[in-house]
Amino acid sequence: MFGRNGSAEALGRTELVVRKSGADPQHLRLPPNDSVRANLEAFADAVEGRAPYPIPQAEMIALVAACEAIVKSIAGGGRAIEA
Repeated sequence: MFGRNGSAEALGRTELVVRKSGADPQHLRLPPNDSVRANLEAFADAVEGRAPYPIPQAEMIALVAACEAIVKSIAGGGRAIEA
């Protein structure tokens, strides 16, 4: 992932390199995580009212809009098209 002041690069399922402007890269090793299971458990907790779902609805809608813009761009021959 790239941002204005840095980037993050996944090197497999448990290693991450974070680069920030003006700083040395950070190499992080993370414990293995079953992300599909964690997502399903978070969804079940939200449905049962035990905890809010960790991804805000506005972010989910923005992701769908971004995906739709990609599809429109591809359909238009890869040119940038307003969403």
